[in-house]
Amino acid sequence: MRRRHCYSLLAQAAGLWGALALPAGAQSEMPLITVPLEALQWLMAVASVVLGALGSWGLNIVRGRLKFFIGDQRFDPWLRSLFGLLQGGVWFAALWLAAGNLKGLDPLRSQVALLLGGVADFLVGVWQVPVLTIDKTRFPLGTLLLLLVLAFAVFWASRLSAVVLKRFVLSRFNLTIGSQEAIATVCNYVISAVGYILLLQLAGIDLGSIAILLGVIGLGVGFALQNLARNFISGLVLLIERPVQVGDYIVIDNKDGVVESVNLRAATLRRFDGSRLIVPNTLLVDQQVLNWSTAENRARLSLEVLVRGSGDPEVVTETLLKIASEERRVLTNPVPEVIFRGWRELGMLFELWAWCGTPKEQLRIKSALYYKIDAELRERGVELAFLEYGQPWQMLPNGTTPMSMQQPNGRN
Repeated sequence: MRRRHCYSLLAQAAGLWGALALPAGAQSEMPLITVPLEALQWLMAVASVVLGALGSWGLNIVRGRLKFFIGDQRFDPWLRSLFGLLQGGVWFAALWLAAGNLKGLDPLRSQVALLLGGVADFLVGVWQVPVLTIDKTRFPLGTLLLLLVLAFAVFWASRLSAVVLKRFVLSRFNLTIGSQEAIATVCNYVISAVGYILLLQLAGIDLGSIAILLGVIGLGVGFALQNLARNFISGLVLLIERPVQVGDYIVIDNKDGVVESVNLRAATLRRFDGSRLIVPNTLLVDQQVLNWSTAENRARLSLEVLVRGSGDPEVVTETLLKIASEERRVLTNPVPEVIFRGWRELGMLFELWAWCGTPKEQLRIKSALYYKIDAELRERGVELAFLEYGQPWQMLPNGTTPMSMQQPNGRN
């Protein structure tokens, strides 16, 4: 209802402003309304300001809709800047029209017009200053600035098209998140390359004439940026072969995390402590990477339990299987198993094998299982063996924990 009311106000203000701004011939055909001239001028000025306010409000609505449609926070600063400029233009036009309807502001309006005309003449002169010559073609400063703006627009348009493609087209197909990301990234690069080539052709630059120059520059830059080139090639390999995809839970160099993005230079891992780990693409290609996100999407948990030699192996096995079956995050297929690893110096070593369907949660699941194992074995009178700080392996009496024992240097 509020939005409809605003639309109604916008239509009424536009109608009022149009009626007051009608030419004399059109006004003579309308019923004669005796309103003082000064009041009409003020009404037109107020109508111009109201139109400016409603136009700015409408641009805010459009920006919010675009923000929701895009769904990518990286575009928010640029949307704010773009619509801020548009809103500034709308307010300037509204105030300019309002000042034009108030005769008392004519001197000020004339001064502003002269100032703006001088600034425009200066900018036109600077715009036409030649600053670069390529293949006997002279490029003024304005053309170069326009090319930079268009190149910037192509860059963001390609990224926006990739976001729209991934969100509204690829999401409708039965594709994994990694496949959607790879297709969208390739489309982004293709659109960018085609756009930049078209820009150069529109500017009148012969690509053949600058090929040698680009080759020389590329050779020099290649020696200085070998690592960047390697990461670029590795990024293309990751996008094509897709051994690591967005959303995969991986471990590399004893650091784990979920792949958040795979770019041309590096990949970003979202770690469980809230940090972001930037991994160069060459490491993902050259080094060994443990990827837990397989097609089966499950992981085997291995929990070692060392008990005193006086314990009953059957009781220990039964207890471990009971605990695994009671944990709701442990899969029933494959069924949990207990492996009797044999006798050690301190007692008998058992290993519980259990499968979980969420590899990212395996540390939490193991922690929960260890808590239950410790409590259950103590309740059944099974004595555990622990390693005291600074001492070789030894057996502790039932009900005693390493934290309750005094360390060899006297500290508790």
